[in-house]
Amino acid sequence: MSEKKVVVFIVEGPSDEAALGTIMKEYFSSNEVQFIVVQGDITLKDYVSSDNILKKINEQIEGVKSRYRYNQDDFIKIIHIVDMDGVYIPDTDIIEANVEEIQYFEDHIDSKCANIIVERNRRKGDIRI
Repeated sequence: MSEKKVVVFIVEGPSDEAALGTIMKEYFSSNEVQFIVVQGDITLKDYVSSDNILKKINEQIEGVKSRYRYNQDDFIKIIHIVDMDGVYIPDTDIIEANVEEIQYFEDHIDSKCANIIVERNRRKGDIRI
């Protein structure tokens, strides 16, 4: 068992860990800090729903426990950082446009296929922890 308690950050990619790692390790300096990089948005993966999101996050934590031989009581915080991607924007503000990639503006989103973004936002917005 570790002497220090563990703070886990679940992030989408390595750039999130690079941007936050040093700052969070300094902020939580009296604890161990671990990052789980899930390679994308876990809330949008095909197998994740509002019914099983906690199970999927727990599976990620079990991997850290196993890898570093932590016990359940070693953990003091699990922080999941997720991009909101305009999830709560009204459907009417998602505009079909001739763009290669989604473009985010203060008052709307431009997308090649608006209905895919509407569905993505619905799925992502339904997941609550």
